[in-house]
Amino acid sequence: MVNMGSIPKLGVGIGLRAPHVAEVLGTRPAIGWFEVHAENYMAGGPPLAALEQLRADYPLSVHGVGLSLGSAAALDTRHLARLKTLLARLEPALVSEHLAWSMTGGIYLNHLLPLPYTEETLDIVVQHVRYAQEVLQGRLLIENPSSYLRFAHSVIPEPEFLGELVRRTGCGLLCDVNNIYVSCCNLGGDPVAYLEALPARAVGEIHLAGYAVNDADGQTIFLARCPPCSSGTRISQTWLCCVAKPTRPSGTSSVPRRRSMPALRDLQSAFLRAMLGPDEPQLLEALVGDGLLPTVRLQMYRHHVLTSLTEVLQVTFPVICRLVDERFFRYAADAYIRQSPPEAPCLFEYGAHFPAFLATFPPCRALVYLADVARLEWALNDQIWRANQADADVTAAVIDLRAGGVCLEIFRWEDAVGFRTLAPPVYAFRAALAAGYRLDMAAEAALAAEEDFDVVHALADLLADGSVRGWTRSHATRESASCNHR
Repeated sequence: MVNMGSIPKLGVGIGLRAPHVAEVLGTRPAIGWFEVHAENYMAGGPPLAALEQLRADYPLSVHGVGLSLGSAAALDTRHLARLKTLLARLEPALVSEHLAWSMTGGIYLNHLLPLPYTEETLDIVVQHVRYAQEVLQGRLLIENPSSYLRFAHSVIPEPEFLGELVRRTGCGLLCDVNNIYVSCCNLGGDPVAYLEALPARAVGEIHLAGYAVNDADGQTIFLARCPPCSSGTRISQTWLCCVAKPTRPSGTSSVPRRRSMPALRDLQSAFLRAMLGPDEPQLLEALVGDGLLPTVRLQMYRHHVLTSLTEVLQVTFPVICRLVDERFFRYAADAYIRQSPPEAPCLFEYGAHFPAFLATFPPCRALVYLADVARLEWALNDQIWRANQADADVTAAVIDLRAGGVCLEIFRWEDAVGFRTLAPPVYAFRAALAAGYRLDMAAEAALAAEEDFDVVHALADLLADGSVRGWTRSHATRESASCNHR
């Protein structure tokens, strides 16, 4: 049983972004606390070390975006374990997640996607929140989403859905005032009435931001995440002046009975197909236009999914982006994302197959060097992050840049990553060891590349580099041993 305790009162804090960490460390401003995104620190390394320095002086609120509490499928236990490890290091005062989903069918869509508010959905979210709180041994605050569409078969008002979730799980709420205003403007509704319907005593954190106004097919659409605006401030002030209403007694519920509707798993599978391909008729039939074609509302989510994942690839492959021009990179990235979407929320792991994709992408056939450059960039990225993972088997990477006839070894030294050129027999020797072959087999591979290869000298170089992390005796023969090449 999880001991929830009371929700701490921290005062006023701000969201901490990576560009500001150094300044905050240097100036130590008079701020009550900082909120950070969990997935930004799951890679470990210097970013997490800097955050631990801040944690010594400031309370933290850890805000997750990858648990996908609304997925019909089971929670990603590896991601939940990573979150638990991070929380053990940071010991935050608050932990929050979203009333949304982002994973289905083993695919992660990198967006907080909307849910139909039905009894089936409520049962699934309740089960997932309970399980997550049990694993994390603490209360989650659940944030209300910003919405750009709604489902025809939603039968539970969003604030009532959240209230019932609180009642059944003991979770708290992260009340995003801006999201309420955006959703009410986009879908119709009274933001103040929404706020007054929430169980105010369950609110442990409030987000106050702003919105942008865009034109979509002739209708104004409100988009979240801009500087705080006067509308959101007025709404939050109105709500904070209200007397907190008691939550519904534990023995009652006004949740309506279920109507005929698609299963959540089928709906999310259709949503996934629509995000990576053409619109799905089954999905369009389940959407309410609210003055816009459902296809237009769906495109808002598709645009964010593809744009955000393209930006992830641009960060991982900056040289490729400069070589081919940003417009062409976006074109290639769009095709790659649709073909090979991410499978997990930690996006520093995304892009491993991008070099192979470029090698076979028809518009890149004349650029024979492009895939090799991408291999090098991925190997560097892999060495930066993989060593920080508790479940990683860390070895040096050896890569064969075939187009240029160059063999490289990528290595990590403390927090720096570098590479060096290897002669063909040395590459064959080290590549075989890195792949787990026995020492005698690695020597044979090197001698095949160069008859007078000096095995003793090559082994001495490995030891001098600090690249050998251990030896294991082979079962095949007592005279042979395998070397674990770091």
